[in-house]
Amino acid sequence: MTAVRLALFGLITSTLVGVVYLWTAEPIARAQQQARDQAILEMLSESDGLVLGTELRLQSPRLLEQLGWTAPIVVRTVLHEGAVAGYLLPIRAPRGYAGPIDLLLAITPEADVLALRVTAHRETPGLGDGIDHRKSDWIRQFSGQSLASHPLKDWAVRPDGGSIDAFTGATITPRAVVEALRRALIAVTEDPTWPTLLEGL
Repeated sequence: MTAVRLALFGLITSTLVGVVYLWTAEPIARAQQQARDQAILEMLSESDGLVLGTELRLQSPRLLEQLGWTAPIVVRTVLHEGAVAGYLLPIRAPRGYAGPIDLLLAITPEADVLALRVTAHRETPGLGDGIDHRKSDWIRQFSGQSLASHPLKDWAVRPDGGSIDAFTGATITPRAVVEALRRALIAVTEDPTWPTLLEGL
């Protein structure tokens, strides 16, 4: 009889968990999309005349790995007067202090950074969350930069011998962001034909 009660309890519990997930999954996804859209609008506002273009899928395992992903991602074109002026690339820093850090990189076809924004993270409030543009201007320093702007060795935080400031008491978080950005810039610079890998949705 006890086994039956336990089984019944397990069934009810798992059912409730499933129902709660179904209730919350859509609002959570909607909130994440709204945060991403807001970040995009703010990024584009830094350059005059840029508008969002087509959504495309990137499925190249090699490039996905360099951008920090294991599954296909959606890349969006950025237009200026109807012509492609750049791309919005989701990139991931897998080794943040508290877990992966998701970023959105706006980049020109020549691999110049238009803007960089954090879209999701779990870094420590008041310390590692300085990567968030709403908390500090730290991440804005990358706008207008490219691999040609500095020697490759400078694309690291100062404690690692580079030229980019870390936060006092929080080196791991900015290091993760800089490494992800450097890896993405190397990937798109070394293969300027990468947009030909994009596919329509």
